[in-house]
Amino acid sequence: MRPDTHEPATKGDLGLLKGDISLLKDDVGSLKGDVSSLKDEFMAFRAEMRDMFRPVLLTLEHHTAELADIRETFRPIHIALAHHTAELADIRGYLKDKMVTRDEFHSRMDGFTGRVDDFDYSSAKNRARLDEHEKRISALETKHA
Repeated sequence: MRPDTHEPATKGDLGLLKGDISLLKDDVGSLKGDVSSLKDEFMAFRAEMRDMFRPVLLTLEHHTAELADIRETFRPIHIALAHHTAELADIRGYLKDKMVTRDEFHSRMDGFTGRVDDFDYSSAKNRARLDEHEKRISALETKHA
């Protein structure tokens, strides 16, 4: 049937339809060929890429192995460094708790020398008094003798 007139199809219409179907088959066959050649090109590209990246991957694996070796080499060093860092922290804490700073030392020494000077002054005053008492005693002894 013709879609526009609702009349039965003629032999000419069937011939046109067969021609259209034949063209469609040719187009589908051509499309299959194009897809097949595209698939072949993609597979060739994939093989090229695999061949091109194989040395890169081997180099990367080599460097990864070297990094693992370096990590193993540095592991004891890292452990020793961590121990030394902890020891230094302990030493710093000890020095902070048990030792004095230069300013604290000078401040304490200034205080100490001030006390020594005060003691020397007091001692000198006491010696002068002692000398005076000894003179008085000597004078009294000579009077009573």
